[in-house]
Amino acid sequence: MSRTFFIQHIRAVPQLNADHWSFCISDGVHIPLILSYRELIALPATRFEASFACAAGSGLIASASWRGVSLGDLLERFGSSLPYATAYSADGYSASYPLALIERAYLIYEMDGAPLPPEHGFPARLIVPGCAGCKMPKWVQRLNLTAEHVPGFWEQRGAPLDSVGQADANLIGAVQQTDGMIRLHGMALNTSGAEMALEIRFDGGAWLRIELPSREQNRAFEWQYAWRPAYAGDFLVELRINAGEPQYKTILRVGLENVL
Repeated sequence: MSRTFFIQHIRAVPQLNADHWSFCISDGVHIPLILSYRELIALPATRFEASFACAAGSGLIASASWRGVSLGDLLERFGSSLPYATAYSADGYSASYPLALIERAYLIYEMDGAPLPPEHGFPARLIVPGCAGCKMPKWVQRLNLTAEHVPGFWEQRGAPLDSVGQADANLIGAVQQTDGMIRLHGMALNTSGAEMALEIRFDGGAWLRIELPSREQNRAFEWQYAWRPAYAGDFLVELRINAGEPQYKTILRVGLENVL
């Protein structure tokens, strides 16, 4: 599977110096818990694989190996029980959470065995397994706990407070074989907890089931489909998914000529 990871942010990538960076947990009641970068990387850490999509239906899916510190452990050390949290980043981005969700997060400082690249959040970012990417701010500097919900950037624009991941898929490419078959392939991800079905159709024809490999929940996987066109020309390719919802959802429309 490709390690190419999508890049999304609301403003220019901030250029931060780890020697001048810190992460602060506060609630307006307790003494703030402040960690320098050196203190952060000296703490007991966890390394794990995690995949996520930028947002439901975006088609932006990627996987990486992450290393960082459990935010649940830091929150336990801090000692506050206020029910909401809002994370703030150096670029002005913010995201909000119920306490039970942010306790699952990790304060990450390594990606694929190396310090986070600037475009992926150096010095530190949040990873919240099972959530959409909009809940994983990069360049994070502060987590504020509150008695009432303080909406973050996307929550102010109507995003739900939990923003847990769902099922998503994309089409990466199509390769024409010497026997006239076309092999289409892409990535899919299911964080919904339900069984996932993936189907494909061409030019509005019948939906065709794609056989999916065995996979772990919250891990992206590659799908493939071999197809023989009935005639020469361009085709509209559509994917749809069912992951526990009663209705299928079309998540991709792309002309085949764009991916050959």
